[in-house]
Amino acid sequence: METFIIYIIKSSICLGVFLLIYVLFLRKTTFFKFNRFFLLSGFIFSLIIPAIKYTYDIVLIAPISSLATNSMDKNSAIEYTLNIWTIVFAIYIIGITVSLIKQIFIYNYLRKIKNQGSVYQNNMYTVIYNTSVKSPFSIFNYIFFTTESLDQFEQEVIMKHEIAHIRQKHWIDLVCAQCMLIIQWFNPFAWIYLYMLKENHEYLADSSVLSTGISPALYQAVLINREFNKPIFSFTNTFNYPKSLNRLNMMKKAKSPQWKKTAILLIVPVFGAFIWASATPRYILTSDTESNANFREMTESQQSARDSIKIRDKKTERFTMTNIPISEGQSKSRPLIIVDNKKVEDINTVSPDDIESVNVLKGEDAINAYGEDGKNGVIRIVSKKNDISEAMIIIDGEIADQESLKSIKPDNIEKIEILKGISATKIYGEKAKNGAIMITTKK
Repeated sequence: METFIIYIIKSSICLGVFLLIYVLFLRKTTFFKFNRFFLLSGFIFSLIIPAIKYTYDIVLIAPISSLATNSMDKNSAIEYTLNIWTIVFAIYIIGITVSLIKQIFIYNYLRKIKNQGSVYQNNMYTVIYNTSVKSPFSIFNYIFFTTESLDQFEQEVIMKHEIAHIRQKHWIDLVCAQCMLIIQWFNPFAWIYLYMLKENHEYLADSSVLSTGISPALYQAVLINREFNKPIFSFTNTFNYPKSLNRLNMMKKAKSPQWKKTAILLIVPVFGAFIWASATPRYILTSDTESNANFREMTESQQSARDSIKIRDKKTERFTMTNIPISEGQSKSRPLIIVDNKKVEDINTVSPDDIESVNVLKGEDAINAYGEDGKNGVIRIVSKKNDISEAMIIIDGEIADQESLKSIKPDNIEKIEILKGISATKIYGEKAKNGAIMITTKK
């Protein structure tokens, strides 16, 4: 629910961006066909762009001891958030239901007008004559018409106008707009978008009628008669009317320069910024040591039969995914747990604060080290209580013992390095499972 509602909100914002660009740069131009394509593209891209998911990784360093507390707080937060999104989703569904019921009433009204009127059938369209129609209009391939208060010339002009709507299949645009309006019933941009779309349809139909050779002055007079819904002009004479109507102004307007179409290029940086701003972070929790991070991931994996563990390589900054079969309900698929070289049954008996390092073995490495017991993987834990004397000692690149270590004077030591867990076994093998102390003496 939360994901869907956020998607709808993002879609509304995208539609608003298209609307803003259209109003600022394209609405007053004479690119009627181009504007129609732009407005239709707005419907499509406002559904596609929010579906593009872009994520980026953020690595958080946190003490491993705080994981249990954080999970409890997270559960309570999820429960509270779930209630809010459930309410929002319920309101959204109610709005869609009301919008659909409204469309059903409109459909029934049109069907009633059609059944009560007289019908004229044509190959391309059907004309419904009915006196209850206040102003002629078209929908799909139907033209709803009235002859009241219209002389013959007005009827011919208006009919050509409505036929132009049908020929150019403007109903497809209106169906798309109506579907978008149902989905985004709460979005004021969607309502304005529908108005702009209808306005551009009128420009297209007007242009089509004028292209048949009808005098612009006579056509403008018809528009003014329809504007006031009564005969203002007598068609025996023609003259200009000073009222500023959008459609009249657009007829008089000179063709817009082609370079203004480049305004749509604004979409690229705008939506690039939109995708960047809506990118979602993917938080990766890690403790102060890589071993503790692996321990945390392994304990979380015990909640499912096959869980996905993400391991971060600090040197290459790459992430790899691996599946380790761990299930509390099925003992056969549980990994072998070794704490200070002793087998334990429950990993939860080990306090995170007492852990020095964690080493995870899988596959052949686990079997080679522990035989059949390690076939499901091995979690090897070294506690802080473990004596450092068990660590492997390397002096100037050669394996040494405790006596050799004690014989070295502190003044002769140039550098000491300590490796633990995976870092030690990766270089020196299983002999360094308890860690490695690397000493470089002064030459």
